Amino acid sequence: MNNQTKNDKLVYFLIVTFLGGLGIHKFMDKKIGMGILYLFTCGLFCIGWFVDFIKALVDWLTYKEPVAPPVYQTAPAPQPACQSAQTPQPTAPDRNFEQLADVYDDKIAKYSYDDVEIFTPEELKPLPILKRNYAAVLKPEPENQYDSESIAVYSLDKKIGYIYKKGNIRKMIFDFWKKDNPVQINICDPLKISINMRFYVDPEELPDFKTMTLSVTKINQEEFYLSGIEEGEYVDISYNSYEDIYEVDTFGKLTKSGAEKIEELEEYYAFLKSYDVDDNGNTKNVKILVYYKDEEV
Repeated sequence: MNNQTKNDKLVYFLIVTFLGGLGIHKFMDKKIGMGILYLFTCGLFCIGWFVDFIKALVDWLTYKEPVAPPVYQTAPAPQPACQSAQTPQPTAPDRNFEQLADVYDDKIAKYSYDDVEIFTPEELKPLPILKRNYAAVLKPEPENQYDSESIAVYSLDKKIGYIYKKGNIRKMIFDFWKKDNPVQINICDPLKISINMRFYVDPEELPDFKTMTLSVTKINQEEFYLSGIEEGEYVDISYNSYEDIYEVDTFGKLTKSGAEKIEELEEYYAFLKSYDVDDNGNTKNVKILVYYKDEEV
């Protein structure tokens, strides 16, 4: 919901206008129960449809495009040129484009290195046409006749170079791999051939983070819809200005006290902690575990 545009709001308004009596917009919002009720009561005898129509109209007319947040919230130093706001992004969908995230595979980025140069031997040239933020991967080469501990860098399914032996980067990569902690990279500078790197760890390995447990309630008294999310998996918390609530992925919302705590945080990551299922198969007692840096909570 954070990625909606003015045009998205217009489309939603038109759907409410022409299909609101059938509850189509409720199904789009994952409010299945309310959608079925609308379908069989003609939008709650047109009253519910009319209220939704007014809300959607006001939401569309008053909506302002949000300002994009910084990509890397944990960076302690100013970002280099290859990660700056002036970095050109693809104007059309590009399957090779991949932005490095703060959370990957339910783990949090502990170390971030940008503009790390790699070694490109002449025999690997000519290289494929690379672009900034193109996806790349690391692969060990234990059978390399020159260096059994070499780590190759691939992009566009082609080897483009190696991690330099000097320095600590290569040792860090092996150390993280031994602990089954992922290391993600993408292209930083396609001319001098440098990469951005993120080293991920389990949240418990971040000593400067605290934890708190928050309860999740239903949205509009509908059933929880966990969408296959398992305990321990990362969940997204986003503010829904339309209903003035903090949504937890697509399955619930924070309680009032939980929302007040989240509002005070600048950096946090949430994971599904636990939930119960009653004899009727209904989900209840949903709780999330939040890792945060704020000292005043």
